Amino acid sequence: MIINVISQNNADLLEQKMNDKLVCIVLYYSETCFYCKMMKPEWTRFEKKYKNNNNCIIAKVESQNMNLLNNKPNIMGYPSIYKFTNGIKQEYNGDRSCEDLEKFAKIKKSIKKSKGKSKGKSKGKSKGKTKGKTKGKTKGKSKGKSKGKSKGKSKGKAK
Repeated sequence: MIINVISQNNADLLEQKMNDKLVCIVLYYSETCFYCKMMKPEWTRFEKKYKNNNNCIIAKVESQNMNLLNNKPNIMGYPSIYKFTNGIKQEYNGDRSCEDLEKFAKIKKSIKKSKGKSKGKSKGKSKGKTKGKTKGKTKGKSKGKSKGKSKGKSKGKAK
């Protein structure tokens, strides 16, 4: 989950998540800061990598929105990055790269729920009947060779 603190609701949500068991990585930045601008591509890469991860919260707070936070951090310079876990704050002092941010965050990979897409390979014989021609179109999205047994029926002729 990504939280961009631009409203009081976002600020309240962030402060709640900071006290959760999840890892919460927060970037405090300023739009006018040279170093923040230099870091932006790496931070964006970091966000994209973890935006669908259920084990973490990635948040950013622009300096003009700091007043929305109830517990204002004592920021000495921008960018400042902190990790919160169970309300415990840890400051980041490493390189401003996606890889180093990942090492600092120590975020567990989340298990994605399957949406019917298969990328695996299965071997075996199909026991289905075919009628008509097929041109490679299927309802499911499957990549790879079929190696498993299928007992379904197809309305197309196999080539």
